[in-house]
Amino acid sequence: MLQTYLKQTLNVELHTKKTIIISAIKSRAFFLGAFVRTSSSRINDSKTLKYISKLNNRVVRRMMYTYKTLLLAPLEKIVKSLESQDICKVVDMRNRNVKPTKKKA
Repeated sequence: MLQTYLKQTLNVELHTKKTIIISAIKSRAFFLGAFVRTSSSRINDSKTLKYISKLNNRVVRRMMYTYKTLLLAPLEKIVKSLESQDICKVVDMRNRNVKPTKKKA
């Protein structure tokens, strides 16, 4: 169903053996060299929705959860690639201590 929708609407074809469809709320996906996931607000700043209940005609407030899409770059992989090209030197990756190397003429 999703495959036909993407083909007809967006003109995109999925490779069924390589494509995995997951929930972005529960886990993250690796897409074009970056991790994609969603995150909800942790500080109770969600919008509230007021509506009248059909059961007892009372005003009910309900929180509307807002999710933000995050694009997370794999920093360790990027830094290792830069180190292999002698662009930087990793002193301590755990503390993000990376030193640039001098340019070579």
